Amino acid sequence: MSYLPPLLRSVQALGYAVFDGPRDFDLNLVAVRSKETHRKPDLYLDDMHVIWKEGGHWRQWSAACTTSPGAYYLAHPMRPSEGCAIMAPGQYRGAYKRGLHKGTECLRQHRPVSFYRDNDRDGELDLDESTLRKANTGLHIHRGGRSDRVGKYSAGCQVLHPDDMLHLVKLCDAQISHNPGWDTFTYTLLDEAQL
Repeated sequence: MSYLPPLLRSVQALGYAVFDGPRDFDLNLVAVRSKETHRKPDLYLDDMHVIWKEGGHWRQWSAACTTSPGAYYLAHPMRPSEGCAIMAPGQYRGAYKRGLHKGTECLRQHRPVSFYRDNDRDGELDLDESTLRKANTGLHIHRGGRSDRVGKYSAGCQVLHPDDMLHLVKLCDAQISHNPGWDTFTYTLLDEAQL
């Protein structure tokens, strides 16, 4: 049995795919939503990890992110009658492609993902199974602002600080350039309690 980094062992234990083949830059994009985020969703309290092999050795890059909407959109959902979208933990195979979000480089949602609708406007995440949906609704991975607050940068998207998003895009471009035709990205969102 070959070595897997600890986070990928957790991903595999949940029955999700892990990209551990011989090719360089076969990226594993894994975010972990912190317990604290459920109570304070307007902060970058989650972790984005990219894990890949390069020259036969495992590499990992991590950055702060948010996997939840900011306080503004929790209180003022883009779809007021339905509530704010909150991505559900899971693995979304080939769900993202390189693209633009409001003129900046991002990973655009390419295939359906699962998400909850939170419509009580209490400032905390409500992951009610009865609101769970699966659709291609524009839950992208893109840049936010430079402050510690998420604010209006996320209405349900996965958001990183600008320099970190730029680095994530460069890693995604490396996958594409090293592996022609591999232009989709699988995204795995875990809840901290799953680790």
